[in-house]
Amino acid sequence: MKKKILIVSISLFLITNCNVRKNVSISEPKFSIENCLEQNLKDSTLMTGWYYVADSGFVRQWAKTDDVYYINPRPIITAEDIIKLEIKENRWHELIFMQFGKRGTATWQEATKEAIGNNLAFIVNDTLLATPMVHNQITNGISIFSRIDYSKSEMEEIIKAIEKNKSDMIKPL
Repeated sequence: MKKKILIVSISLFLITNCNVRKNVSISEPKFSIENCLEQNLKDSTLMTGWYYVADSGFVRQWAKTDDVYYINPRPIITAEDIIKLEIKENRWHELIFMQFGKRGTATWQEATKEAIGNNLAFIVNDTLLATPMVHNQITNGISIFSRIDYSKSEMEEIIKAIEKNKSDMIKPL
């Protein structure tokens, strides 16, 4: 029964109706998605970000479970596309609120449209943290990571890891 509750929680974490601050000022990402793909293929690792779940690709085990997924190594969103990270609480547990910049918002809109009825993968430090099912196109540049089996301190560590990945990104190839 616990596993069913977890799956429901994860599949509901992509939100479509959220008020987003307009005119967020942020510099454009220095990395292209192609640069990130090249780095992933070169290192056989997945940079922090969002990816498509695929029929083939890099095999990753879902953190804290035995579930295994194939991940397309071409990122949809990278850590560099995330302009705001915040822990929020709902009635049952904490979640991580993510807001994307201009490139990330446009990419997320197309990716979620394409992925309706399928799963996306959230990767941090080459670790698969979630594979939510997409139910609707998301046009506002927002995503939420929500897992009932993660504590607030684990969520804080995930935010620190994403921020570190943003600052550690090397110059484009």
